[in-house]
Amino acid sequence: MESLASPSLLEAARDLRYLLSRGYPRELGLKICGDHWGLAAQAREVLRRGTFAPDEAAGRRARLLPLSAVAGQAVGVDGHNLLITLESAMSGAVLVRPTTE
Repeated sequence: MESLASPSLLEAARDLRYLLSRGYPRELGLKICGDHWGLAAQAREVLRRGTFAPDEAAGRRARLLPLSAVAGQAVGVDGHNLLITLESAMSGAVLVRPTTE
C-alpha cells in the first residue's frame, strides 16, 4: 500500500481534485489518476473516500460546527460510521485526516 505521505498518492489526489473541479465523473477521474500513478486498489479507495472537488469540499467544511456551538446540547452521532472508523484504526487500516487544501 502506498504511504499516505507518498508522492504518488499525494499527486494523484491533487490530480483527481483538479479533474473533479472541471466536471470529470468521479469514477473516470479515479481510473485516470490511479492508472497514471500506478496505485493499488487500497490507495484508490483512499482517493475515492478522501478527495473531493473544491466546491464540494468547501460545502462540507461550511457545515462543520465548532464544539462551542453544541456545548451543553444533545448531539446525535452516526454510530455505524464511528464503529467502522474505530475498527479500521484498531486493525491498522489507513485513516485520512481532512485538510484545508
